[in-house]
Amino acid sequence: MDIGVVIPLYNGSRYIGRTIESVLSQSYPPSQIIVVDDFSEDNSLDVVKSFEKVTVYKNTAKGTQFARKFGWQQLDTPLVAFLDQDDIWYPTHLSLLHSLLEKFPDCPAAIASCVHFYSESNLVTPTPVLNYQQFSPWSSFPSNSISTASAGLIRSSALTSIGGWSTQFTRCVDFYTWLRLSSEHP
Repeated sequence: MDIGVVIPLYNGSRYIGRTIESVLSQSYPPSQIIVVDDFSEDNSLDVVKSFEKVTVYKNTAKGTQFARKFGWQQLDTPLVAFLDQDDIWYPTHLSLLHSLLEKFPDCPAAIASCVHFYSESNLVTPTPVLNYQQFSPWSSFPSNSISTASAGLIRSSALTSIGGWSTQFTRCVDFYTWLRLSSEHP
């Protein structure tokens, strides 16, 4: 199954190059990479345009939630992954999540754990291990145990079933999306 990646961008020149490189180095490469610029005022777009395999769109409305929804609407892939402009993926990220969605065809999404880094000098990533378990975001409600939208791979059909990426909130949209997906799907 083909994967599309959506990266919202706002003044991300510091990390966006490294972020895109982590997408391009995936062992299971995506067929589409879309960056949705949210009215950046730095040289972020120059960095992005240096990558041939990336399509750039201007956001139609200000805000990450609008950038994610707009980017997803441009994809024609059965799977979508969202990646924040300052996040990076381990080279097997998409491969491992893709294998889970193939193994569990009724699940709307596969979510990975994350390693947080606060400077590149302390960036150490352990080799991922596929240790899957069923998960419901309701198990930790009202807190969000999924730390970032960058951790997931979602079926586009499942997103369609809940009306796509929500734009009605500014802060908790990703958590709202996980809750909606789990209320509609196993």
